[in-house]
Amino acid sequence: MPPHPLTRRVAVGGLTALAAAAVAGCTDRLGHSDQQDSSAPARRARTNPDAALAASVLAQEQAMLAKVRATLRTHPHLAAPLAGAEDAHRAHVRLLARAVPRDQTPAPVKAATPGPEPVPARPGPALAALARAEDRLSLTGRHSSFAARSGAFARVLASMAASAAQQATVLAAAARDRA
Repeated sequence: MPPHPLTRRVAVGGLTALAAAAVAGCTDRLGHSDQQDSSAPARRARTNPDAALAASVLAQEQAMLAKVRATLRTHPHLAAPLAGAEDAHRAHVRLLARAVPRDQTPAPVKAATPGPEPVPARPGPALAALARAEDRLSLTGRHSSFAARSGAFARVLASMAASAAQQATVLAAAARDRA
């Protein structure tokens, strides 16, 4: 029987499962709940040395998701090539939001704000701009994985960096096809 191809859904699901395990390792190990103690977020930030790093990566993932969505609003016909990037970054944001203590959660990125660069009017350059942003996110993600103190969280961040690198490759190829 031929092996099943690795689909985007399986890859994102696997990443989410791995990340959920890492998030469990990044939570308060003392078993305290937020309802029992109002100082739980502060204590969790003190006991979780990766909380600030997770908040920073969350902000970067939110910004990338906002760029993808801004490109989709400008170029709705690019839904197919952008589906993988949108799915991956949405999963990353959801996962990281659970890992970041409430008092360190970054302000949500407005979906209408594409970031410092406006979305190019033509599809090819728009995809190329996203590919460059994914490439930058991949590099930042690799650096973040080196900075993580938890081995499990470092592996999750490295996986997210690999995801961004793959998206950069896919989007660059789609941009070349539309040039």
